[in-house]
Amino acid sequence: MKKIYIIAGILALVTGIAAFSYAKSLEAAAKPQEIPTTTVVITTVAIGEGVFIAQDMVQLKTVPSEFVAAGAATTLGDVVGKVNKYKCMANQQVTLDQLGSAEDASITSGGRLSYSLKPGMRAMTISTSEITGVGGYVNAGDHVDILCTLNMPGLDEKGENIVIPTSTMLLENVLVLETGVITSHLTAEDGSTSTEMYTSLTIEVTPPDAVKIRYAVAFGELSFLLRSVDDAQMVKPADYVLAATPAPVQSPTQSPAPGGN
Repeated sequence: MKKIYIIAGILALVTGIAAFSYAKSLEAAAKPQEIPTTTVVITTVAIGEGVFIAQDMVQLKTVPSEFVAAGAATTLGDVVGKVNKYKCMANQQVTLDQLGSAEDASITSGGRLSYSLKPGMRAMTISTSEITGVGGYVNAGDHVDILCTLNMPGLDEKGENIVIPTSTMLLENVLVLETGVITSHLTAEDGSTSTEMYTSLTIEVTPPDAVKIRYAVAFGELSFLLRSVDDAQMVKPADYVLAATPAPVQSPTQSPAPGGN
């Protein structure tokens, strides 16, 4: 009889242990597992191609690490102020390879000249030749002066209308953004050198200066002067006219009078 009690006690103990282990296993199964997470930058709105990313266009969000995109940005400092190179939707992770800057060659190449313009400036293309374009020696990043020669209205000693050939310094220290299409190669007589000749120069100007240049192109002839790389001095030379006249001659650098021809 005593053995029966002992066996019963052992069975009760084993059963208790089994029940406790089963309960612990159920508790472990019910408890959610800790999932590794990573904080990434996501878009709050759809962002188009070539748009500078502002603070209100992105935010930080914690996501499971297994769902983090390759190369995902993890701080707002990585993203804000950069150029978005590809269109993206709202709630999309921002990756580092879709970001660029105004100086990024992968953005400014392929015609994206707008990224290299300073705020308030405009790009303007002017036709040129071997003579007016400094023989093909101007390159992107150089600075040039622009001369204008045209016939200006004036009065002779009798007060009658005449035209006066005039040369004036239209603009100084203008940045060259790009040179135009290469149309020919200029080679020295001995064949030692070859210079590529372009048909135009694209320059960076203010809107008022663009108006002056367009007027000068329509009614006169432009020539470029190549400046030294370390010369930013503004010379402002006086206009050169063929002959002095009693009446003042209006320079193309001045705004024409309202209603004038």
